[in-house]
Amino acid sequence: MQIGLAELPNQEAIIEATQLLLLLPLQGILFFILFLFSGLRARTAFVSSLALTTYSEFALITTDAMVNAQLLASEWKAVISLAVAGSLAFAAPLNKYSHQLFSMMEPTLSRFEKNPEIQTVYRYRLDWRSGWWLVWVKPAWQPI
Repeated sequence: MQIGLAELPNQEAIIEATQLLLLLPLQGILFFILFLFSGLRARTAFVSSLALTTYSEFALITTDAMVNAQLLASEWKAVISLAVAGSLAFAAPLNKYSHQLFSMMEPTLSRFEKNPEIQTVYRYRLDWRSGWWLVWVKPAWQPI
C-alpha cells in the first residue's frame, strides 16, 4: 500500500482533497435518487447510498496508473489518498448509525418512494431465543 504515501501532502493538496470531500453528500443524494427510481424502498435506498458514499480504493490504483503514464501530476497521489481516507472516515459513523438516521428521517424520505403501498414489513420479536421474524403484508389488489 505504497500508493499515495510517497510524499507528504502540502496545504494545496489538503485543500483539494477537502474540496473533493465536499462533493460526497452530492454523491450520496444522487445514489439515493437513482435507487428510488429503480424501485427500491426508501430504507434500502438510504442505507445503500450511505454505504456507497465513499471514494473507492480503486481510485488510488487508477491514480497511480495515471501518474505512471504521466497523464497526471504526482501531487494527485497525495490528494486522492487524502480524499479516499477522508471519505472512509466520513462514511464509517454514518454507516454505523444508518438505521437510526433513517428512523429520524423516515417521514420525509418515505414520501419519495415510487409505490409505498406495495408492501409493508412488520418485525415481531417472539422471544429472546428465536430472534426477529419478518412478515410481509401485501395490500389487496384494487381495480382502478
